[in-house]
Amino acid sequence: MNSARDRWAKRRERHVGEAQRWLDLRRKDLAWWSVRKQFLAAWPALVRRHRWVFLVGCNNSGTTLVHDRLARTGNFSYLAHEGQRYTEVIRRAEKRGHERVWSEYMTDLELDETGSIDRVPRLWFDWLREMPTPVKARILEKTTANAVRMRWLQRAFPDACFVGVVRNGYAVVEGIARKGVKDVGRGARHWRIVNERMLDDAAAIERFCLLRYEDLVSDPGHTLDRLLHFVGLEGHEIGAALRRAEQAARSGAGGEEIRDMNAGSLARLTRPELDAINHEASPLLARLGYDVL
Repeated sequence: MNSARDRWAKRRERHVGEAQRWLDLRRKDLAWWSVRKQFLAAWPALVRRHRWVFLVGCNNSGTTLVHDRLARTGNFSYLAHEGQRYTEVIRRAEKRGHERVWSEYMTDLELDETGSIDRVPRLWFDWLREMPTPVKARILEKTTANAVRMRWLQRAFPDACFVGVVRNGYAVVEGIARKGVKDVGRGARHWRIVNERMLDDAAAIERFCLLRYEDLVSDPGHTLDRLLHFVGLEGHEIGAALRRAEQAARSGAGGEEIRDMNAGSLARLTRPELDAINHEASPLLARLGYDVL
């Protein structure tokens, strides 16, 4: 009885959520069409005024941790959640049954430089209207599935920077299996496909920085300094930013504290699970400098 009631409650919650999403989209459409001409006139100036920093990579790799560290500096505007939640211009990675393994329908999500950019002003509008004003010169956006859209985003957001985050594949897969209730084979395949695509596309990206989760957790200060240089902050700006980040860390603001979670994740994997991960991903593990267990 309880199981049937729970299923009914989940269905009702899903339908209510879908109805709310539909209403939100209609409100956004009305807002867009009410200011469309003015926004299009202002858009070239907005493009010149803002540099976007896209954090991409396989989910569970540490993109949220990187986002929070950069947000603490006070130098960036950003959305409360992943940008895919606020627009219909790009497809959402949320297909039922494929949670945390969106590479299983990657062709529905990917975009490259051949894709139309006709709706790019609408994407800017959708994202900018969700940010507190005034919007700062540098903007953070974290949607992991953008790892397969970098070449398109580079056209849509001139002068953008891309930070690709990688993490030990064993730890990533363990997290996918535990949180997404997926077998490790699917998780390992997802980790491999996403990172291979990201690394291949990075060759076509003008401003791309590859960041290892392990470097961030072992030396957060140096890693943050490197990222701030990469996105174009000047020396005096970086010093002030690092001080603000340190103050935020001491006060407990701006996200979870930095701890290396890899050892705990690896300890939870059984020998058969390690073997299954190796079957799918050992060449890429070696390519990225991780020991094959």
